Amino acid sequence: MKRLLTALVAIAAAACNNPTASNTSTYDALPADQVLVGVTHNMTVAGVRSAKLIADTSFMFNDSATVQLRNVNLELYDENGGLKATLTSKTGSLDQRTRKMIARGDVVLKVQGANGRTVWTEELNYDPQNHQVWSEKKTRTRMANGSESGGAGFRSDDQFRNFSIDRPTGSIKVTF
Repeated sequence: MKRLLTALVAIAAAACNNPTASNTSTYDALPADQVLVGVTHNMTVAGVRSAKLIADTSFMFNDSATVQLRNVNLELYDENGGLKATLTSKTGSLDQRTRKMIARGDVVLKVQGANGRTVWTEELNYDPQNHQVWSEKKTRTRMANGSESGGAGFRSDDQFRNFSIDRPTGSIKVTF
């Protein structure tokens, strides 16, 4: 035991006598000014929750109002607090001033209710001030009745009452 302790002290002393590299030689720059892990952000309008954003990681920059997000889960609520839609994506960005959001990578939007549908795309834009949701990337959608269609993109109001697909492909199932 005494030999082991002597050897450890000798190794430690030798390590202290060697020159050390400066901290900057192995320093990796942070990807942002602030990095938050395990983020949950509730947004409200007049005291009623309008959205709940959950992300694995958020990156915030001092010189920007835009927050970059990873592994996004978003829940949107109606004016009564009922679940209106859910969205998942690999990444996203949120402008804190305008509340505009862009979801990117394996985006899946599931809309509840009478105008229910599921939308798959690679990029989805949301502008809450103008009540618009759209994509300019290839889109596939499935209606509540099971009909599917796709196209080069889509545009809709945020209530999904007026939904249009750009350059549509596929078939639509009509039931009477």
